[in-house]
Amino acid sequence: MPFWTACTLPRLASLALSLAKAKLATMRVISLSSLKGGVGKTTVTLGLASAAFARGLKTLVVDMDPQSDASTGMDVIVGRHLNISHLLASPRSSQVKNAIVPSGWTRSHKGTVDVLLGSPSAMAFDSPSLTKREIWRLEEILAAVEDDYDIVLIDCPPSLNGLTRMAWTASDRVAVVTEQGCSLSRRRNEHLEQLMSSGVVCHLGCNPSESL
Repeated sequence: MPFWTACTLPRLASLALSLAKAKLATMRVISLSSLKGGVGKTTVTLGLASAAFARGLKTLVVDMDPQSDASTGMDVIVGRHLNISHLLASPRSSQVKNAIVPSGWTRSHKGTVDVLLGSPSAMAFDSPSLTKREIWRLEEILAAVEDDYDIVLIDCPPSLNGLTRMAWTASDRVAVVTEQGCSLSRRRNEHLEQLMSSGVVCHLGCNPSESL
């Protein structure tokens, strides 16, 4: 079960520092979520990807948000590649790498930072109700690359529907991004009420300095 952490944009530096210090023996999967748009969730995702890349960690960004802003921010050339919607429709391990492309960041710096491409078509899988098989689909997809990466960052849509639930099920850690300038404890409690009313059960972590 993933840990749930609330974080505002100023805490990005602390999260990135923890990430840089982490000694990762196995692939770590972290979901970046929000319960509303416009709070900087994708900015946090890209910032953590940059920190991991700079540290030399083999990094994969999974773009689960149908808006696909993470794919754009990673400077990818889409071409005729498959994308997350193709894999969710048919999570065959033989097809996973066909939906993953290197970030344009690697054109000027050595290292591994890739993107599992997003697509507006992923909205078809964002049902509020999922079967037990459906909720494990992203876990199946990531199992095909667990030996290829040190860390996976999942940019989730700003909701608690199917895509976010699939992402959280596949994650070791969930960070929920909230607005700067609001009471973190009050916002955290509001989010927790929404999570529990949606049937989400998870451990709660509130210390941004603890190791990811």
